[in-house]
Amino acid sequence: MTRQSLCKVEGMSIVQKLFTPACLNCHSLFVGNSLLCANCEALLVTELERHHRRAAHWPVRTQYYLIPWKQDSEQNSELLQRLVYRLKNNQSPAAWKFYAQLTIRLLPSRGLEFDRYRLLVPLAGRNDFGHAHHYAYELGRLLNKPVLDLLKSTGQKQQKLKSRAERKEVRFQLASRQAVHFTKILFIDDLLTTGESYRQARQLFTGPSDNTPADDSGQSILTLFYRYAKTNDSAIHRP
Repeated sequence: MTRQSLCKVEGMSIVQKLFTPACLNCHSLFVGNSLLCANCEALLVTELERHHRRAAHWPVRTQYYLIPWKQDSEQNSELLQRLVYRLKNNQSPAAWKFYAQLTIRLLPSRGLEFDRYRLLVPLAGRNDFGHAHHYAYELGRLLNKPVLDLLKSTGQKQQKLKSRAERKEVRFQLASRQAVHFTKILFIDDLLTTGESYRQARQLFTGPSDNTPADDSGQSILTLFYRYAKTNDSAIHRP
C-alpha cells in the first residue's frame, strides 16, 4: 500500500509529541493519537474490523478485547510490545482516548452491549492509579458511566513476572464491605493473558461456589489487549 504523503498530527498532547517522535510501525515522523501514522492507523483499524466481524467464538463467553496479540508474527509482536510500552508508561494520554473511542465503535459488533452494565470497575494494579484506570476512565467518560474503585490489590509483584501458579494466588480484595452489593459490572483491564485476574475479581462478587453462567451474572471483562496462542491471524501488518 502506498504511504499517504501527509499524515495527521492534530490533537496530540505535548508529552506524546516528546516521547513518540515516529510511527511505532513504519517510523514515519507524522504521528496521530493512535501512536501510528495515518496509513498504519488505517491498516490497524481495517484489520480489527475484519477480526471482529469473524464468526470465531470468544475464548471466554464474557471476555471482550479490542486488539488480539497474535504471537505468530515477530514483527506484529514487536509492534504491539512497543504500543503497550507507550501506553503503560503513561507517555501517551491521548492514545488512551483514541483506543477507548475505537473500542466503543468496534466491540458492539462482537456482542458487547455497554447498556447492560451499570458501572465500570478497573482491575487494581500495584499502584493506586494504574493502566486499567486510564482505559476505564476514558471509557466511562465516553459512555457516561461511573467508574468505581471497588478492588484493592494485595500483591507487590508485577503480573507479567508471575508464573502460572503464582497468578492463581489471591490478588484482590474488596475496597469496602458495601462493594459486594454492586451488580452488572464491566471489569476493565489493559492486558489479559490467563484470565485469572478476572476470575478472582468476579468471585469476590459472586462467591467461589457460584455456578451462574457468566453472562447471566451481569459481569464481564473488557481489555485493550488479549495475548494468546499462535495463529495465522494478525492484527496489523507492515505496509
